[in-house]
Amino acid sequence: MLGEAALFVNAEKVFDLSRGIRQVLLDEKLRQRLVKRGHRQVRRFSWKDSVRRILDIYHETAGS
Repeated sequence: MLGEAALFVNAEKVFDLSRGIRQVLLDEKLRQRLVKRGHRQVRRFSWKDSVRRILDIYHETAGS
């Protein structure tokens, strides 16, 4: 879901987490690229579709 709009790190390794945070905080160009990609990524989703999918799951679970 995040595509190219995120900097992926191994969440189980403290060094990877700190490296990723440091990169995003200190690398202005990287941060700008991620923000731009995030704006493109968010256009793929809508509240209406999300609610419809959640309601479909509720109906399936409830058996109606």
